[in-house]
Parts: sequence; C-alpha cells; structure tokens
Amino acid sequence: MIKAINLLILTMVFTASVFAQANQSGNSNKIAVIDTSLFNNQKQGIKKLIQAERSYSIENFEGYDLKKEINELETKIIYLLSKNESINESYTELQKLKAELKDNQEHTKAEYHRKYSIVVEPVIEKIRRKIIEFSKINFPRGRAARY
Repeated sequence: MIKAINLLILTMVFTASVFAQANQSGNSNKIAVIDTSLFNNQKQGIKKLIQAERSYSIENFEGYDLKKEINELETKIIYLLSKNESINESYTELQKLKAELKDNQEHTKAEYHRKYSIVVEPVIEKIRRKIIEFSKINFPRGRAARY
C-alpha cells in the first residue's frame, strides 16, 4: 500500500514537472500513445494483420502421429517391464521415434519462421510506415519518440 502511494506521489510530481516545463517554453506538447497490444485483437485489431497471422499457421504438423506412436510404445514398454520381458527392441524404436519427432519439430519451427517473414512481416512493415507517417504529420518538429 505504501509503495503504491509513493508511486502515485512520484507520478504526480513527474507529471507536474513535465507540464511546468511545457508551459514555460510556450509550446503545446502533444503526446501520442499507441497501444500495439490491440493490433492483434480479433474484434478491434488491424484486419490485414489478423488475416496474415491466420494464414501463416502451420496446419499439417506431422508430429501428431509420432506422438501417438511414442505414447503407444511407452505403454508397451511399461507392459513388458511388468512381465519381466526384454524391452531392448521397443526402447530402440522409441528412441528413433523421439529423434524423428524432434527433427520434425525443428523443421516445423523453421517453416513457421519462414512463412512468418513472407506473410506477416510485410504487413507489420506497412503498419510501421503508417505510424511514422502519422508521427510526421502530428509531430512536425520531429519530437516523436520511436521505440
């Protein structure tokens, strides 16, 4: 509670200081806040960005069937262990499937990034240019901060 009050006081002092400086210089300062978290919002977001992000999703991940096989083999190994039977062959096959699954996941991740750079990044770049254009129009003296 005390931290919140201290933070509130600090914010008020800082805000007063900013407005005092603005009034002394005679300039009317503008502040623009762009909430980029809303860009991907399904209802309020930028439609082109939302469509681009939907279109680049990896639809056919081959790992699903491999995960199913791995689960079946693990169940089989547990069964074999309960019967005191050899698991060498099943264990070797399990290790191969796990390695194949890992390779598929790495390939899928690389494909995901490749598609993202082709489909989504151009849309994001267009949004960036529009924000800079807005900044130049509304902040003609070049005071706009870019993050």
